[in-house]
Amino acid sequence: MAVASPIPEFKGHWLTGVIAQRRKGALSFFMDMSALGEMVSFRVLWVQLYFINDPVLLKYVLADNAKNYWKGVAFEVFKPMMGKGLAISEGDFWKRQRRLAQPAFHKERIAGLLASMVDQTQKTLEAWQPKVNRGEGFDMHDEMITLTMSIVARALFSFDITQDAQQVTDTFTFIVKETSRRLMTFNPYIAYMPGQKAREYSAAIATLDKVVFKILEERRARPGNYTDLLQMFMDARDADNGESMNDRQLRDECMTMFVVGHETIATAMSWLWILLCRNPEAMAKVREEVTRVLGGRQPTIADMPNLDYTSRCFEEAMRIYPPLYELSRQAYGQDTINGVKIRKNDLIAFSPWAMHRNEKYWPDPERFDPDRFLPENVAKRPKLAYIPFGAGQRMCIGISFSMMEATAITAMVVQRFQMTLDEGQVIEPEPMITLRPKHGVKVHLADARP
Repeated sequence: MAVASPIPEFKGHWLTGVIAQRRKGALSFFMDMSALGEMVSFRVLWVQLYFINDPVLLKYVLADNAKNYWKGVAFEVFKPMMGKGLAISEGDFWKRQRRLAQPAFHKERIAGLLASMVDQTQKTLEAWQPKVNRGEGFDMHDEMITLTMSIVARALFSFDITQDAQQVTDTFTFIVKETSRRLMTFNPYIAYMPGQKAREYSAAIATLDKVVFKILEERRARPGNYTDLLQMFMDARDADNGESMNDRQLRDECMTMFVVGHETIATAMSWLWILLCRNPEAMAKVREEVTRVLGGRQPTIADMPNLDYTSRCFEEAMRIYPPLYELSRQAYGQDTINGVKIRKNDLIAFSPWAMHRNEKYWPDPERFDPDRFLPENVAKRPKLAYIPFGAGQRMCIGISFSMMEATAITAMVVQRFQMTLDEGQVIEPEPMITLRPKHGVKVHLADARP
């Protein structure tokens, strides 16, 4: 990397470092650091960190020299929930699991899941209709959680989660809040400490475990010609010893796919509805496109390329409100980035929230403009200026799945209903594990069909 001048330092308390500033507000914290420069030094307790808000420098960490960086000890806090699942495992074990999962997310196979997504969405819209007829309001964040949860369960596990949906939603919301609280202790090993909160957290994880093991039991009780992700994991054999995954390994992978596969998309969809309601011209363009392409019918895989503006709206929503607003990597060994010496165990922090507001690549960054994602505009930017799904070898495996799911849901909802935000509600981001709307998204729907 090129040699640079000494980088600025974001100063904090002499003992605790920047903990107070970080706890006060994650989003403002990252914006304050980005104002200092493209690479900034800071400290949490005795741990040295470097914040990067430059796509070229970030590419070096996440792609060019990715072998020297891992998810880091901070991810210990997620292990009670995800175990050694794909999102947090490392090394040869991660490579093995990634190879096993990759075929389930090939574009050709994802295309075959659209019918399941459409079917689950149609069931949801039918369930909304009585409330619409009565003029009742909706919390679209809650509705998106329930819908995306049912889609993931059906598409990846061929399982109907309807019976358990409310309990799982409530349990997972508690887990999100408690995990976020643990992250703010800046103690990665807090997950292993006893106490009342620990018991409640363990009970919540056990509730989710029951659902996952129920999925496994149902599959074994009803064997058949399944082609979903669960079956791929169950059929997989280790190349060295021929062993299959045990129930714990299956549980970890299913839990990871279930959690990551619904939470991030539900959060992003919630922000999309807010942005479309606040930008009626964009909503009208989505409605015009959906009407022209679908003509009142349900979407098919052949329609996806023609729902281009609808898809770009979702990409722009993830730019302004990236579900994963904060990420990091930890150094295995020494390195040099932009002339700065990186020591073993130093951490590299980066923020999609801040990167997506870098005015060098995103003029007027708070403005909702889906045309930023026209091919000719994408080509002008460094690839890692846009990182809602991460980047490099650890980039989210389910990008195609997520984009198709979001496009289909948006098209079907807009085709059937008109949506307005309830006046007077306070809408603000709440940085937890993901960037959820703090008070939900209160809306009213009206029938849009002739």
